[in-house]
Amino acid sequence: VRMIEVYKVGGFPSEILPAKEAYITNYGVNSSFWASKNATQREPLQVHLKQFLDELSSYYHAQAQQQSASAKAPAKKGKPAEQPVITASASSLYLKAASYYHQYVTAFPTDPAAGNMTFLMAEAYADAGSSAEAVKAYEKVAYEYKDVSKGAEAGFSALIILDQLVKTTQGETQKQWQAHKTQSAVLFADNYAKDNRAVAGLANATDDLFQRGDKTQAMALAQRVVNWQPAASSAQQKTAWLVIAHTQFDLMQYKEAEDAYRKALALMPQSDPQYKQVSERIAASMFKAAETKVASQNQTAAIEQLLQISSVAPGTDIAIKAQYDAANLLMEAKQWARAEKVLVDFNARYPQHALTATVAPKLALIYQELQQWDKAADALAIMAKNDANPEARRSSLFLSAELARKSGKTQDAITR
Repeated sequence: VRMIEVYKVGGFPSEILPAKEAYITNYGVNSSFWASKNATQREPLQVHLKQFLDELSSYYHAQAQQQSASAKAPAKKGKPAEQPVITASASSLYLKAASYYHQYVTAFPTDPAAGNMTFLMAEAYADAGSSAEAVKAYEKVAYEYKDVSKGAEAGFSALIILDQLVKTTQGETQKQWQAHKTQSAVLFADNYAKDNRAVAGLANATDDLFQRGDKTQAMALAQRVVNWQPAASSAQQKTAWLVIAHTQFDLMQYKEAEDAYRKALALMPQSDPQYKQVSERIAASMFKAAETKVASQNQTAAIEQLLQISSVAPGTDIAIKAQYDAANLLMEAKQWARAEKVLVDFNARYPQHALTATVAPKLALIYQELQQWDKAADALAIMAKNDANPEARRSSLFLSAELARKSGKTQDAITR
């Protein structure tokens, strides 16, 4: 220390920096001297150690930034200057600065400046391209120190780097970074709920967990997103409601799934690429709910449910099947008039559908039950026309003629 003072007094500035670095090397936290001494014996070192570490870390950090700035391309007319280029030499300077920041924090973990020094260490690691070390340091600032001024910024910076790591890695490494990113997003939301970036990270974590098959945790996070105050954006709420809906559907909670899908749909314009798919998922939830009602012998409720599906997803395969099944259930319940109305509507809506060929026999039975002989005769005539079996056609025509005669349409009976 006295030698450094002599360099200052004597006007030898070029000797001061190496002397301070030698001090850190010989007596700092990585030295054998430090390891061999107890806390009391180290105490005389601390004032100078803290000062020199602060000066050296700041010096090398500034040198790295200056070198990066000088390496960037000059700004073109009308365009902003390009981002600094991190050269190999600049990177080594950033790492050197990070090393001194790290020693400071290690030597003085409870010092009031430790949080800020850890943040600067994270910044240096990030600029040097040491992403994993940067994440570790940022998260220490955010979730260990919970630094008032830098905590939220550090937590968000960690998320940005983790996102880059997920995008630039593959295989098992990528999965590990993705899991880390999800955990970090949850920590950010837990610790910095008032930060307007917290819910965005939580929504992304929700979708990621669902995609990775962790539906239980995804569901819990999704509930947090939809209940977030102030309310999350429409896109974030949509993501959360879809996760809730998909999970409830998989758990066979079809009514709850339908409600969640409807909430997601309400957040989408009709131009949304997912609009049609979500509409169909609502229909699927309703169809499955109807099946459970049939299984529990509640045919009346099942019929009503099935008949509502065409208003949600008109023209879809599931809507067509729902209307057809509703007609069959009405016939089983001997609600002939209503069954006839549903089947006639089915014929009108889907004249080219394969199931339409089976409607005529059903209508023939319904009209006979209703004693509407003329309509039954016409339905049987349609059956005869569509049947490929000559014997079946003859039988249908003969019965059609009998019913036409019974209804007083003698000419139709003769023709058939």
